[in-house]
Amino acid sequence: MKKQILLATAAVLVSGSVFATKARQQALGQAADGSWLLDDTRNVFYNAASLNGMKDYVVIESGVVGALDTEAAPAAEGGFFRSHGDLSYGAYMGRTGADNLAADYATEAGAATATHAVGGTVQAAGDQLDLFIAGDMGVEWGARLSYSSASDEKQAAHELKRSALGLGLGMAMGDLSTSLNLDVSDKTEGSVTDANTTWEADLGIDLNVDYRMNGNTFHVGYDKSGFENTLAGTLEAEGSYSVVELGWGRVMEVSSTSRWFTQAEYRMTTREVTDKNGGTDTSETKSSSLPVTIGFESDATSWLTLRGSVEQNVLIGSTETETTGATNNGKSDSTVDTTAVNLGATLNFGKLMVDGVIGTSGTTNTGRLNLDQVMTRVGVHYWF
Repeated sequence: MKKQILLATAAVLVSGSVFATKARQQALGQAADGSWLLDDTRNVFYNAASLNGMKDYVVIESGVVGALDTEAAPAAEGGFFRSHGDLSYGAYMGRTGADNLAADYATEAGAATATHAVGGTVQAAGDQLDLFIAGDMGVEWGARLSYSSASDEKQAAHELKRSALGLGLGMAMGDLSTSLNLDVSDKTEGSVTDANTTWEADLGIDLNVDYRMNGNTFHVGYDKSGFENTLAGTLEAEGSYSVVELGWGRVMEVSSTSRWFTQAEYRMTTREVTDKNGGTDTSETKSSSLPVTIGFESDATSWLTLRGSVEQNVLIGSTETETTGATNNGKSDSTVDTTAVNLGATLNFGKLMVDGVIGTSGTTNTGRLNLDQVMTRVGVHYWF
């Protein structure tokens, strides 16, 4: 009986809209903050000009307060987007990334983390607020401003602070679109154990150019960021991170209710950390990959859309790390076991649409449809 009730619920649960939440992005193998190939409401974080084509709705992503946003524990967030004449505007609350300075550092530092760990507990970022405005003057344009700030004055010896500021700019003209997303500043001051510990990000640049021609989409992207880590008032390390992307994709209509797509994206990534305090803990990591994604989306009924994707690194995939004093410098290893499959659904109740990833996660349920947990990462759109 329990399974019958859950199946009946699932039958009422899904929507046929192609505009959806992070659940759709995950199910189709796309980045959480937008896709250069597929139309989606999340694209406002990738290119703010896309707000001109998707507006007049409220979206809520169910989740956990303060989460780092994973499928098992998604971050709670949401906002609204409206239009007024030729202008569109919106506000979005709670969008988060990997808000963990030690994890950020470890990711960018690669092997060089032994002596440069972030010194003690630092102030977590405050709740992020994203504000949007967009318009169409023959050329579609858009802008996004992101801000967060938090402090803790209750520490026994000193105050902890963190603040971050971001700016997103975008335009679209015919088949050409470009976007520039900047991490203008991100700085933490003080830790529980040291008033003079700081972690400060350099100017982060995420530049994208996309061009559509004869049903194909071509993508060029460049992402660059860096940081400085200071412990007890002494500069310990500097780090940098850069990614170059070259992509191609094509969406094909099978019928008026079904479509599938193919996407390939070559990525070249460089991570580097330099010891600035007389140590030898310095490393540089270079990696290359060619992930290929195949996905589909089908309106099974007027109230249910099903989707899925499979992704695998094809032909190109290796990592080479050079660390001071290491014996395997100049040698590379292949990237293996990269195949990933995701499934999802949208349930349509007129203007209300419910999105989710079909629940297949967990050590005892991998690869199985878990009827006790029909959908995870649930989000809801309501269109005015």
